[in-house]
Amino acid sequence: MTILGSNPRARVNVNAPEAFAICDRCGFLRNLSDLAAQQQYRGDALMPTGYLVCHDTCLDVPHQFNRPIFLPPDPQPVPNPRPNFWAQETAGTSAPPQTLPGVQTAEDSD
Repeated sequence: MTILGSNPRARVNVNAPEAFAICDRCGFLRNLSDLAAQQQYRGDALMPTGYLVCHDTCLDVPHQFNRPIFLPPDPQPVPNPRPNFWAQETAGTSAPPQTLPGVQTAEDSD
């Protein structure tokens, strides 16, 4: 039995001969023109994987989830920030309470 007799996927034309190749995924003998280069996302671009596969049955569509996630840059910091007093208390370095001049607090009245 010949190679082509066992696999009808490869077409033979005596007037216009074509090269044969084997699909890297299914292993069937096909015409080289029937095979396509498999691609995959590497970074933000599609890159060939090096596999030649059948374009009608074995070719996978590259999935968008394989693309990297690009996060936006951090926002610009506020110039000359003024944190609240509660931020110092929660950090464990409490500063003395600030009082306005001429205002009496409950601790001063005792």
